[in-house]
Amino acid sequence: MGYWNDISDKYIRLHAWLIVALVAAQATSPAKDRAVVTGARNFFRTIGGAFGLASLTSIPRSKLTVVCGAIMNNALDSRLSSLTDMSPELRQEIIRSSLDLPKNLTSIQIETVTQAYVNLFV
Repeated sequence: MGYWNDISDKYIRLHAWLIVALVAAQATSPAKDRAVVTGARNFFRTIGGAFGLASLTSIPRSKLTVVCGAIMNNALDSRLSSLTDMSPELRQEIIRSSLDLPKNLTSIQIETVTQAYVNLFV
């Protein structure tokens, strides 16, 4: 499965419930109230996003960076540990150098590492 197919599949699964909730709200409301139901649903969706953004930005950036970096490194390590042809030292080198991959990787390993990074963010 390609990169864009993987992203679009996860995007559809992640956000499909928003469309289902809208259709369900519209289907259970009288015709004269559908505009109000749609507006209320959009209002609460926006307010939820605003509160989520406000709560995340209230955490000091240094603590958030450390926590997110640790979570990402642990998740990447667990994904890469399933590879039997990769030594623990090579895994640690990949995790430490997130901006550039080591030069001694095979094409299969490069594809696997790239896919592991993609799966972390999607």
